[in-house]
Amino acid sequence: MIFKNDWNTTETRDIKGRNIAEEILKSRKICNIDKYLYPKIMDLYDPFLFRQMNKAVDRIIDALDNMEGVVVYGDYDTDGITATAILYRFLLSLGVNVQYFIPDRKKDGYGLNSDVLEDILDEDISLLITVDCGITSLHQVEFVNEIGIDCIITDHHVPESQLPDAFAVICPEEENSGYPFKQLCGAGVALKLVQALCVRLDRGDEYLRYIDLAALGTIADLVPLTDENRVIAKIGMDILRNTDNPGLRSLIELSFPDSTKKLTSNQLAFNLIPKINSSGRMDNACYSIRLLLTDDKSECIDLSKKLNDFNIRRQNEQREITGKVIKCIEKEIDLNGLKVIVCADKEWDQGIIGIVSSHIVERYNRPVLLLQTGDDAISTGSGRSVEGFDLVSALAACDGKLIKYGGHRMAAGLSIHQNDIPDFSRMINDYAKNSGFEVKSKKSIKVDFSIDANDITIANVKTMSCLEPYGCENENPVFIVKNAILREKKHLGKDNNHLSMTFSKNNKYINCIAFNISSADKIIIEGHEYDIVFKMSLNTFNNNECVSCEILDMKFSNMEDRMTDSLISYAYTDKFINREHIARIFKEIVSNGTEYKYELRKIDEPGSFLIILDILQELCIIKYNNMNFEYVFINEINRSVKKDLDDSKTFLKAKANGTV
Repeated sequence: MIFKNDWNTTETRDIKGRNIAEEILKSRKICNIDKYLYPKIMDLYDPFLFRQMNKAVDRIIDALDNMEGVVVYGDYDTDGITATAILYRFLLSLGVNVQYFIPDRKKDGYGLNSDVLEDILDEDISLLITVDCGITSLHQVEFVNEIGIDCIITDHHVPESQLPDAFAVICPEEENSGYPFKQLCGAGVALKLVQALCVRLDRGDEYLRYIDLAALGTIADLVPLTDENRVIAKIGMDILRNTDNPGLRSLIELSFPDSTKKLTSNQLAFNLIPKINSSGRMDNACYSIRLLLTDDKSECIDLSKKLNDFNIRRQNEQREITGKVIKCIEKEIDLNGLKVIVCADKEWDQGIIGIVSSHIVERYNRPVLLLQTGDDAISTGSGRSVEGFDLVSALAACDGKLIKYGGHRMAAGLSIHQNDIPDFSRMINDYAKNSGFEVKSKKSIKVDFSIDANDITIANVKTMSCLEPYGCENENPVFIVKNAILREKKHLGKDNNHLSMTFSKNNKYINCIAFNISSADKIIIEGHEYDIVFKMSLNTFNNNECVSCEILDMKFSNMEDRMTDSLISYAYTDKFINREHIARIFKEIVSNGTEYKYELRKIDEPGSFLIILDILQELCIIKYNNMNFEYVFINEINRSVKKDLDDSKTFLKAKANGTV
């Protein structure tokens, strides 16, 4: 939440007037700069470094030679969908008798499902290949073995202590995998299998036809963009704009109709990937996988429009559920001493609550697990975490209360009997306490570099583009400019909750945008000086290029901490007030009259004082002017006006926040 974060500036480097890209490379201690900036195909590892890759390749070639039936079993998120598309398209091109299956999020759940396997594995199928799942599916693989079908697992998730008894396991996280890089995503692992098949079948670099899909899965799954992941992401994204996948090309054209430039990881993460994910969230992932598999241009256009419509619905439902979750937490949960939030409700769609969890983590700065309860006494949910708390390890410590779970350090899914939710909440909070995890009162933003307004140039941002794609462990650098004067602000968005702002410093203008900051609008004042923390990118509008700075946080320049804290409390209406307090302030205003000048820094509680002034003004009892949060003048007093406090939106907000 803007104005409410800590800034970690202990390692901030002053690079004013220097080459920004060079300074970033120096600070990140890149050993091989040429490989980092210009990765090549030869930088990919030999896929046969996987201990069981030979065995997997041999089995697939046998299936090809003998015209055996093969099923590729995937997952409903972008990583799982792209992994499925990579392997299915390639096997189909070889002439393999192959089918695919993507589970329904709500009906089938994540990973291998025994009931589903019983339905899809008929007598014509003799080989099952998983992508982006299966590494923890001991019982399901046992079932597959019992019915005489071989199973090859390709996955990237962390295995349990015992591996499934599969024909072959290709998983970089497996302790004895032999592979030098542990952090591939599901699509990355699928690409390695296809690469190995190309080597064995003497098909050259044909696997590179799918590297754009692997790049998409890599960005989507938030794996570290280092080592081989950077090679895949960098090369794949370079060709993504001109992909030869008809469905993906159609979705890109729909999403970015006015641009022909290379796509950025930010554009994928906040535009393209949510649309691919929305199919599985709002309905069934069959639409997304079909988009990546069809060559029919008309079908591509129809499916792209369908995904776009799904995403709009997802955005609307996400806003609604987020509001309901916040109300539930504020009303029913005592956050004092609570390290992990666990919340459940029948109306919270399990397809949406994963994204909602991320927003709740942002608000409360602690791990969050949200569950949808159901009529069958089983709840399914998703969780998101913060740095310093390994969510999947925490779930492992509570596995006695869970039906199943899986995921990563920062994100996970789970299912649980509804009656066990209270015990699970206590258990995971005990785990957090015993592991030494502490909830920080504020989110910390690491500021990388201090620059001046003159450093914010198109040339500098273009040079920085060689560092793309940005993501986990290759973050878009965070900059700070101090003492910038806000010249203009403009509300944007459907609900006016975003701000376009123009700052100036040293006669140079800085164009900025800030998302979801309507709560702080009261203290974002034109003419005021602020220190701003932001990320830079290059925008193109009507063929004109400009630098856009996305504000991550801002603070008042040269203002004492006490006054700053009071104004933040004022903006968010989270300073305690009561009816007696309001009456006392009004009595004081009447006594002082309209000639009196209030100096805010001399008032005991400036935040409470301003909240009360807003309440009185909304009720038409007074009118006042605020002079840059230095002085307040009362212009008009209407003693005869009688109003209910509930007629004031500020009073209602204070009640909703629990500060009345």
